[in-house]
Amino acid sequence: MLNCKVATTPMNVNEKLQLEDGTVKGNARNFRSLVGRLIYLAHTQPDISFTVGVVSRFMDSPTKHQFGAAERILQYDAGKLHYGLWRQRLVP
Repeated sequence: MLNCKVATTPMNVNEKLQLEDGTVKGNARNFRSLVGRLIYLAHTQPDISFTVGVVSRFMDSPTKHQFGAAERILQYDAGKLHYGLWRQRLVP
């Protein structure tokens, strides 16, 4: 995600996520894994906590549109690398 298109906001302003939006169902296991990681990330970055809460409502049966909303949060986070935040994996 380092060379991805950067988003300026974690969610589109007038985007309405619905349970049945008419798009193809996505992989629920991958979506739950992504949202779980976003929830962990939201503890350290409160600016994404609302958006992660909205996306986490659809963990039972996600669609491609909802998957795209979760990926937009990652694109927003990738754009903040220039702010001087360092993330380092802790090796036990």
